[in-house]
Amino acid sequence: MPKRKERMAGYIRESDPNLADSTTIESQAKLVRNYGGEEGYIYEPQHEFKEAISAYMIPYTQRPKLLAMLRAAERHEFDVLVVSEVRAISRRQVEVLILYDMLQKWGIRLETVKEKFADPARRQALACKLYSTDCQ
Repeated sequence: MPKRKERMAGYIRESDPNLADSTTIESQAKLVRNYGGEEGYIYEPQHEFKEAISAYMIPYTQRPKLLAMLRAAERHEFDVLVVSEVRAISRRQVEVLILYDMLQKWGIRLETVKEKFADPARRQALACKLYSTDCQ
């Protein structure tokens, strides 16, 4: 029996609200879409969550599209969340780890266009990569 194709969501964030309709955010969205296509994921338009909002100044609890994505994840509408880079989720290490844990709890994998974080033991490596800290 053939394996079921996995469903993907994409979270695309640009930090400057003035770039909401820019080529910058669209190129990031295209990168995520292309990655999903290469991996053979099903990517439906309602699962593309784009917003132009600071992840440094605005906590994740106040970012509408991120919260919509989390609600969809909790409802198991998709299997994998793809971002261009981890910093798209948050610029705060603690928030990245909280969001990663939430996704893991719901059985959602996190992938960037360059790396997959399927193993929960990778949390520390994820934080080290994001913040370039000494993690030895």
